[in-house]
Amino acid sequence: MDVVISLFGVLGLIAGVLLLLLASWDRQRSRRAVIEAETELRISREAAARQLLELRKRLAEAEADQAHIASLQDEVRRLRDKNRRLQALHALDTGSDRAGASTAPAMPALPVIHTGALPHAPEPNLGRPDAT
Repeated sequence: MDVVISLFGVLGLIAGVLLLLLASWDRQRSRRAVIEAETELRISREAAARQLLELRKRLAEAEADQAHIASLQDEVRRLRDKNRRLQALHALDTGSDRAGASTAPAMPALPVIHTGALPHAPEPNLGRPDAT
């Protein structure tokens, strides 16, 4: 009977050691899983941070573009207003309305002074080769 008790004691000791080994192996496996999960989480956080930086950069560029567009629109409005004023001044100067009809009183004709030279006469060839 002592042999049976010793045999059960040895078997119990072996089973205890095996259980300790199994628990240790399970803890190591759990640690590896936690480390892998933390690594994946860190990688995904870094990727998210890079994406966030890229999106912020795009947003800043879009806001700058929007501000530039607004300034260009202001410039266009300013130039259109200036063009309208210039057209109105031109219409007052020429005495014509937009349809082209003259609204100014007729100016007297200036006297024509003849100098003797005909305005359509060709210049004399002063030793230059012909253009033909």
